[in-house]
Amino acid sequence: ALLSEGMSYRKGSYEFEPPKGAKADAKYTLKVSGATADPENGAPAWTLHVKEIHAYAQPVPLTVKEGKEDRIVLYPEHSQDLALTLKGVPPALPEGAAWLAEAALSDAETPGLTLPIEIQLAPGK
Repeated sequence: ALLSEGMSYRKGSYEFEPPKGAKADAKYTLKVSGATADPENGAPAWTLHVKEIHAYAQPVPLTVKEGKEDRIVLYPEHSQDLALTLKGVPPALPEGAAWLAEAALSDAETPGLTLPIEIQLAPGK
């Protein structure tokens, strides 16, 4: 087993690294045993959503700009179109997959405060 943990919250996130020397086409099995700690609720309804994320060994850096400006001002509940510029060509994706970018928002008024966000990029967009 590469990971064996219990879930003590409604949502959970788990990560594992393939063992050194694992083949690129190695298969892994996810086994989930659902249960409840409430003896009055013998068969609770629940669903499982799985998102598989692969990190590339050589990430492709990107920059985000608004027009020609490096500094971007975002306002609550207002959409904003931003230009993403990749510093290279990302690897080809298999059918049904999408690239995932990581960005960090920084608060100009509170030095050191950042909010990491994930951006899903569709191919050809």
